[in-house]
Amino acid sequence: MKINAVNLNVKEYMLPGNRLCPGCGLSLAYRHILKALDGQAIVTVPASCLTVLHGMYPVTSVAVP
Repeated sequence: MKINAVNLNVKEYMLPGNRLCPGCGLSLAYRHILKALDGQAIVTVPASCLTVLHGMYPVTSVAVP
């Protein structure tokens, strides 16, 4: 089945309680990208405000390695 914005996976890979700004475009895009990849991803975090999303080890709000 072709994946698009209408039929994304219902499983969430970004867990609630992250520290990003509400309505942040980066967090919305990141959420939809993880859902489109269906968790088949290994995330490398660049030096940006995306590091705030992942938090400090061992606590993270993302359910992918």
